[in-house]
Amino acid sequence: MSLKDVLLGRALGNHQLKGEKMSRLWGLPTMSSDAISSVAYAVEEILLALVPAMGLAAVTYMGWVGLAIVLLLLMLVFSYAQIINHYPNGGGSYTV
Repeated sequence: MSLKDVLLGRALGNHQLKGEKMSRLWGLPTMSSDAISSVAYAVEEILLALVPAMGLAAVTYMGWVGLAIVLLLLMLVFSYAQIINHYPNGGGSYTV
């Protein structure tokens, strides 16, 4: 056994991988959870950058900043959906 097998476990065989695939319903939320959790802190960080420069007027721009964040999330979901469609049999991040 190699160190990789000890730390990560043995690689699954082809017949075992069929039960490991995710549908789009489960694949999108699973793959995009890291980006969504990062966006949760975006408003605070943007205000930390804008308030010293603009004062309280920075709050008026938060709607536009929120719109930009929503657009970025939509682009992320679209790109992950393309990855899932392009690799329906899986493949992991190394393949992508």
